[in-house]
Amino acid sequence: MEPDELRTAWQALARHLERQQALDLQLLRVQASRRLHDHLAPLRRGQWLQLAFGIGLVLLGIACWQRNLEVPAYLAAGIAVHAFGVLTAALAGIVLDRLRRLDPTAPVLELEQGLGRLRRLQALNGMLAGWSWWVMWVVVLVALGGIAGISAWPGMAPWFAACVGTGLLGWLGTAALYRWARTSPRPGLARRAENAVSGYSLRQAQAVIEELRRFEQE
Repeated sequence: MEPDELRTAWQALARHLERQQALDLQLLRVQASRRLHDHLAPLRRGQWLQLAFGIGLVLLGIACWQRNLEVPAYLAAGIAVHAFGVLTAALAGIVLDRLRRLDPTAPVLELEQGLGRLRRLQALNGMLAGWSWWVMWVVVLVALGGIAGISAWPGMAPWFAACVGTGLLGWLGTAALYRWARTSPRPGLARRAENAVSGYSLRQAQAVIEELRRFEQE
């Protein structure tokens, strides 16, 4: 075979391999898009449930403080539950909006950055709407008592203070443990701490994006 013919053959082979690689990448992105949607579906459902739960807390709080304008303890509990419900619903709405704007067809770098922002937002959501239940469970219980019309008993204030104090200690302990794990020199521990807060769905989605990045780099 003449050198020109050999060069032409190599060029044709190279073009064929490039087309094949482009088709493989396109197929992989279609599959990755479906897998991303499936992996993020539990998070999406969870946020809709959180949104509904937050709205329920808002209604509970309003019902409590409206019925107890002359009872300071129940009034304060109702306002606190009302505000916490707004926070819970708002965080769920923001996460749902981030999920809606996450475009599986975007370039890998852009997709990875979007997922990173979503992971940080979900971590904040877990800290504010999740860890707060160390204290909020007793506030919700008091609000329910206010709606039921239960009169305050003599030991209610010490009981409430003890529950809130214990809850604050638990919250601070959880926050300290998380901070220690995040700042640990061991990467595995820091990664597990981040994964524990962000959730399983986002870990699975991150694995899909990493697979896409490795394929593009090969």
